[in-house]
Amino acid sequence: MSAAKGNPQILIRVDRETLDKAHKLFPPVKGRSGGVPYALRRLLHVLLEEPIPKQYGEIGRSELVDDIESGIRGLQPPLVPEILAETVRDTLEVLKETEDPVDKLRLRAALGHLMELNEGC
Repeated sequence: MSAAKGNPQILIRVDRETLDKAHKLFPPVKGRSGGVPYALRRLLHVLLEEPIPKQYGEIGRSELVDDIESGIRGLQPPLVPEILAETVRDTLEVLKETEDPVDKLRLRAALGHLMELNEGC
């Protein structure tokens, strides 16, 4: 399905209760990139393990999480144990401090990717 401007779109159905919870967790921001659609775009990129492109009018983007993801994507096995430990420690510290639910998911996915890289050694 395409929008009038040619932007690709996905139409999904969810029950009212789920949508209400999502709107509370990801409130819309008038005239800015935010709300449930933005959260879903971010989650899709996390699941695809792809960098999230900048969005027009974007708010609340964590450049620190972007940097962590980028650094992990650049790692190749075999991992140096000190670098692995430092990256895990830094990622856990940011995870502990972040309040954004999508950034938490992004950081957990990054930790999972680190563990997969480590198992490949």
